Amino acid sequence: MSTLHLVFDPGAADLCRTRRNADDATVLLGDGVYAELEGAQKLTDDLKLRGLTSSSAISMQDLVALTVEHTKTISWHSS
Repeated sequence: MSTLHLVFDPGAADLCRTRRNADDATVLLGDGVYAELEGAQKLTDDLKLRGLTSSSAISMQDLVALTVEHTKTISWHSS
């Protein structure tokens, strides 16, 4: 059972890092695109809004496909 992790801010990246498994997928969204998290993909629209680029950018369509592909989704926010 694989999980899709959605990280919405840089502070939540450390929480996610310690709790994800090797077969899980991770996407950085919103201000989360500022985080550096090995193996994570970043949403293209959120990168563009912040004037950033990344070789690991994915489209909204790709994100939707990931939600269908994974059994469970967890959203990460720092408190």
